[in-house]
Amino acid sequence: MAKIFVTGDKHGEIEMEYLTARHFPAGKSLCKDDFVVILGDFGLLWNNPPTKGERHWLDWL
Repeated sequence: MAKIFVTGDKHGEIEMEYLTARHFPAGKSLCKDDFVVILGDFGLLWNNPPTKGERHWLDWL
């Protein structure tokens, strides 16, 4: 059965760490049917092209 996780704003590189297994252990068992919904600002894409840090988190997602 699919799971849905909801969180508030993630202010770019500063708060992306909160989606890692250290802070979000359930993330280790997510499957393709599950959803993580970020309500509010995502704030990761500010530069074109993305900075090295932005690229890291985009690839991680």
